[in-house]
Amino acid sequence: KRALLEGNMPRAEELIEQIWKARRQVPEILTRRIIEGRAQVPLFSFEILGTLAGARTPTYLKRIAQEPGVSDIVRFGAQRRLGWPERGEAKRRLAFLKSLKDPEGTLVAAVEQAATIWPPQSEILQEVLGYLAVLPADQRGALIERVAKELGAQADWLLHGALHMHHPETQRLILRELVKLRDPGSAGPIERLRQTTRDPGVRIEATAAVERLRMQEINRRRPKAPGPFPPAGTAHMSMIDGSGTQVIIARRDWGTGHFLLVDILYNDTVGVKDAFGTSHAPAEEIEDIVSELEEQGVQMVEVDLAAVRGALKAALEVNAAAGTSIPPAFELWEPLVHDSYPSRPDEPVTVPDLDDTRYVNRRDLLRSSDSLADQRFLDSWTFDPEETVAAMNEAPQPSGGRLTDRQYRPMIRRLFDEKMCALTRNRLRRQAWLLDKAGDEEARDLALAVAAELAGGPKPELSKLPFLRAIVDRSVDGVLAEALHARLEALDLDGMED
Repeated sequence: KRALLEGNMPRAEELIEQIWKARRQVPEILTRRIIEGRAQVPLFSFEILGTLAGARTPTYLKRIAQEPGVSDIVRFGAQRRLGWPERGEAKRRLAFLKSLKDPEGTLVAAVEQAATIWPPQSEILQEVLGYLAVLPADQRGALIERVAKELGAQADWLLHGALHMHHPETQRLILRELVKLRDPGSAGPIERLRQTTRDPGVRIEATAAVERLRMQEINRRRPKAPGPFPPAGTAHMSMIDGSGTQVIIARRDWGTGHFLLVDILYNDTVGVKDAFGTSHAPAEEIEDIVSELEEQGVQMVEVDLAAVRGALKAALEVNAAAGTSIPPAFELWEPLVHDSYPSRPDEPVTVPDLDDTRYVNRRDLLRSSDSLADQRFLDSWTFDPEETVAAMNEAPQPSGGRLTDRQYRPMIRRLFDEKMCALTRNRLRRQAWLLDKAGDEEARDLALAVAAELAGGPKPELSKLPFLRAIVDRSVDGVLAEALHARLEALDLDGMED
């Protein structure tokens, strides 16, 4: 590490070569050094350990996290990298906190550590949020007050995320602390809380907090803005799947072969569903993420940050309209899709959908719209299985092994109510924008023609639309395949019992 900091690259490369030659022994040596307190920079040791130990890394991290003689903050770091099981996370987090010598002091130190660089290391803050969420309300409130008092402006990003915890008393406490801290960047998270909370008291207090922050900004009673973000790198948006879900990935370039990565999941009936990221990912790791998504059938399209901002704006409008809460982690990563902190009102925002007005009554396109269902961006689109079964039960039994008008008419009438027409139209317009970015003009035009046909809501002629029939066929095939699979499993179990 000293050689790298001094810019002595020949010496650094020599040492790296020595470490690589002994890579089988190094993880054990590093683990002992960390446990015995001989690692001068545990963070650097963790990075080397993760690189060299590979699949065995969790074994070493578990030893460090469970060793009571190790300093609290190092144990915290090991446990954060180790992660938590899906079941019993709250109980295990509380047990781990209880095993520390100074649980609250460790969490304060972690927030301070996260804020030592700009922008803050949000994955550390996200881990602290995980502990805040499982603490009893009185302990959570006391910890929030301590963090704000001891760290001041360094606590802002953590408090922005904690705003969205489902506890009105905690939310009101954080609102008061954010007004005291006078960070103009707090206005966005507070406004999002105001739009999505179901508690009238919190909504009133959030409205007042936003107004006070705006007055402070007008009177220039605010702290100096922090430094700039790393330069914006590439961003990707996934195709819209059949449930209206989309993955959004953005990255910023540290200029060292490492990137700051933001990953957000959005659904058009819920809004923003999840957010996470990493502050210092190597380039190959990010390329692997995109490649793995595409291997799983999730097609990705390269976009700019203006389009990402437009997509998130639409997603947050869904949260507000549906009254669904925003994931606390979203506020830790959302600032990084903007050009500055706080974001400028005039920064470019691109709405990622296309107008379908010019495609009304394009019968030439509608006749061949069944091919759109097989396009790689839409080949996973199906109706909800339970709704499909209900529609099948309402339709006459088909003869000849294929669906006809007698089945399509009642099924599409059942599946395509006014809400579904509007949702599908919106999804197709968004998908058309992505298809246009991907250079597929033929599929783009088909998507817009179908979207325009759905503009009037449910109508009898929709039952003859080839695109909808193709989606019905696929949905029915999926239901029948699942039923056959379940039946075969049942027969197999019966045979084993016999």
